[in-house]
Amino acid sequence: MKFSIIAAALLGAVTPAAAATLPSYITANNSPPPTDKAFINECMQKVNSIRGNYGTAPLEWSVEIAQVALRKSNGCRLDHSV
Repeated sequence: MKFSIIAAALLGAVTPAAAATLPSYITANNSPPPTDKAFINECMQKVNSIRGNYGTAPLEWSVEIAQVALRKSNGCRLDHSV
């Protein structure tokens, strides 16, 4: 459920009321650091659970890739209409 809301937010499909329920790190340019163990564990558990339903191998977290993604996302306006 949480990931579907996040995915919708990233695609610009969340109403202002729904956006108010998003975690602050989604809306405030203050994502957890790429080394945050709780965040990593939650992400990997959910992603690999879904992947397991399709018989695919689990993924492993990459701090280096997460750092690049964080830099890119912090520069994003989440408003792709302009």
